[in-house]
Amino acid sequence: MRKQNGALTRAHVVDAVVPFSCVLLLFSGAVKSSPALGWLPFDLTLASASLVVLGIAIRLVRAGTSFVVEPKAVLFLVAFLPGWFFGVQNDYASDKLQGMLLTVIAVAGSFYLLANERRRRYWVMWFVVLGAAVLLNGLIFPNLEVTLGRLAAEGSNTITAGRATGAALVIAFSLLLVSRGASRIALAALAVVFAYGMLESGSRGPVFAAALAVVAVAVFVSRQGKFRRILLVAIGLVVAWLFITRSSSSGIERIQGAFASDGSATASRDAIWAAATRYISDVPQSFTGVGWANFSSVLRNGEALDSGDRQYAHNVVLETLVEGGWIAGLATVVFLVLSLVRLRRQAVTPVGVVLFAMGVYFVVNAMVSGDVNDNRMMWATLALSWIVPLDHRRDGVVDARSRPDKSLQRH
Repeated sequence: MRKQNGALTRAHVVDAVVPFSCVLLLFSGAVKSSPALGWLPFDLTLASASLVVLGIAIRLVRAGTSFVVEPKAVLFLVAFLPGWFFGVQNDYASDKLQGMLLTVIAVAGSFYLLANERRRRYWVMWFVVLGAAVLLNGLIFPNLEVTLGRLAAEGSNTITAGRATGAALVIAFSLLLVSRGASRIALAALAVVFAYGMLESGSRGPVFAAALAVVAVAVFVSRQGKFRRILLVAIGLVVAWLFITRSSSSGIERIQGAFASDGSATASRDAIWAAATRYISDVPQSFTGVGWANFSSVLRNGEALDSGDRQYAHNVVLETLVEGGWIAGLATVVFLVLSLVRLRRQAVTPVGVVLFAMGVYFVVNAMVSGDVNDNRMMWATLALSWIVPLDHRRDGVVDARSRPDKSLQRH
């Protein structure tokens, strides 16, 4: 019995450590520049990526001939390859190529290492823990030189802080919507703390994405208590609105500008989105795309942002269409839509509800900010939708435990 108990304990430890490595890879860029981690003798991104690759390799060895590479995933990656034949050679292109490799590793980690419910629960938990780390890092080691009073940590930026705290907020509030009992008090407190961090960052995308994510949970999740969920979301949004309109911090004042229809809030995005649409509309010319990291080639005078060679559409669909071509762009649209549909159908457990909310949150963010690699959290979250089989008989999910896969459960 002791041996069995010991084995059970080791399984729980592994099921906690593996998701931590996957989540750390997603957060490493946000925390590795913190003075609190200056003592580390290695790069946190490289270390976390190496751990994920090692985990996948161990799974491959133990699974043997039962290890299966998903053909649809291979086809999706192939759709992105042509863009590199038309790309450019500059620092941004080099960073983008390396970033895409890390994105593939992060997605593979979700797909091959999180195939049981317990690991996905830990994955969600670590998201909250590291979201809290980002918040504390910004409060203790603020980036005072560039943020003008908004929440951001030294070596990081406000968008990173807003996304991380916004994700943790979405997790806490989604669980609040489907939970009962005393846990709701703790979840509400967490939601308030993370909402404060998100608003203080002044990043507008996470605010709108978080609002849409919790509304999606209230309206589209097929669980009992829909009226209660809608009521809680309505109360939460009203309280948030009152707080935003009555506060005067630097971050919240920036968000107020968006609510006040401040033209400067979206002027830069409007210009680059118009440029992307202009290029895409010429189908024969745009079919193959301009190549990865070559978005600047479609911009006219006055349309480029003040970021040198680092120009991109700030919309993942427009970016893949312009840079990767129509094949990559359409593959992205299909992947986003099908993944969200699968996550909604799988939202029959608390973890499933959270993953659906996170999927909506990250997709909305990807429509207004960042390039394909800045949205690595979105790709990793949506990948989880493809490892839980759908049960068409009840429009829900079959837990991985109900279809045992020894090659997955051993590690």
